[in-house]
Amino acid sequence: MFKGGCFLKIGLKRNGLIAVNCFPHHLPSKCLLFSTAIFERQPHPHLLNGDLRCNTSISSSSSPLLVLVDYLVNSWGFSLEMAEAVATGLGKLKTIHKPRCVLNYLRESGFEDAHIKRLVAFRPKLLVANVDRTLKPKLKVFQDLGFPGNEIGKIVAANSSLIVRSFAPSVDFLRTLFCGDEDVVRIIRRSRYLLSHDFSREMPRCISVLQKHGVPQRVTSRLIQLNPCYLLHDPIWLEERALKVLQLGIDPSSAVFAHALRVVCSLNESSWNAKIEAFKSFEWTEDNVASAFRSTPCCFSVSEASIRAKLEFFKSQLNYDASFLASHAYLLCFSLEKKLIPRYNFCRAFNSKKISKKDISYKIGFRLTEREFRDRYVLPYENVVPDICEAYLKSVRENN
Repeated sequence: MFKGGCFLKIGLKRNGLIAVNCFPHHLPSKCLLFSTAIFERQPHPHLLNGDLRCNTSISSSSSPLLVLVDYLVNSWGFSLEMAEAVATGLGKLKTIHKPRCVLNYLRESGFEDAHIKRLVAFRPKLLVANVDRTLKPKLKVFQDLGFPGNEIGKIVAANSSLIVRSFAPSVDFLRTLFCGDEDVVRIIRRSRYLLSHDFSREMPRCISVLQKHGVPQRVTSRLIQLNPCYLLHDPIWLEERALKVLQLGIDPSSAVFAHALRVVCSLNESSWNAKIEAFKSFEWTEDNVASAFRSTPCCFSVSEASIRAKLEFFKSQLNYDASFLASHAYLLCFSLEKKLIPRYNFCRAFNSKKISKKDISYKIGFRLTEREFRDRYVLPYENVVPDICEAYLKSVRENN
């Protein structure tokens, strides 16, 4: 407001008082020079017990921004600091009609109050958005995909830029790559910030690069499912990594190509080389390393330290050599503490008892899911070797 050559701004103090701030028009708007116009307020009932804040209930004739603060605090449960910050972010407001409409629409659309607060805190000007022209079209994109209201709120609250930009073209582009919306929904859920990019422009260039090297669309689509962000990089960057995968002998039309490219994209050159050296330190040849990667790219997803620890375990406890592990590289993807050691101890103890005519194969024991392992080896023998079975179950509980 402007009055008598001065801006008149109303602010809130934390000692139960509301102060009118008056300052010359030539000063920055952030400068607050409190006048002596003080109005006493009663403390908010939820902010008692020593919390020096005030109830912001004020008459409709007061500043609309103060009415907004009152509304946010008393009707929506905003903290006083957050409500003031939102009002400051708006700057000007004639009435609180639009904020009421926006907040009510979000709640009616299924947004949880926590999501609404977070969204408004990051985007205060959302409160003066046009519901029909701005908000409804954006939420409709999610609704048409089958997202429930509370999940839309979670996605938008975590990525508030979605409320101020058009992402429908990106969703439409994803739909051209997949047969059904289920895959599109899965991708958005996995990569919440994906829609911040206009990949309807960016992604086709990377897809073209992959197609140039014989990668079919179904493999490209699988890569997008695994991590779509890699197709938002510079095409030259992606091509360099695709060529590395091809040089390792992986067929670009095979399903494993997408997994291999994802792993290569996730590692910088130094990490890649460090992991190769870790394998070589256990007498692996380059052919062994390439063979392991071709069959199981995820063996390069574990840390260098983890690779060394597992190779040491397999060498010292089971005498598995490089050739065997290279052809059974999936073993390197299992957790040492959660799976390999507990099952190794169980199988060793079980086999020593000669309960069965045929010993449990360590390789098979490692490969089974937890339910399969229990159903096949643990539960049927709980009464035969209870100490071994209980030791295994206890180890699993402690490491999960």
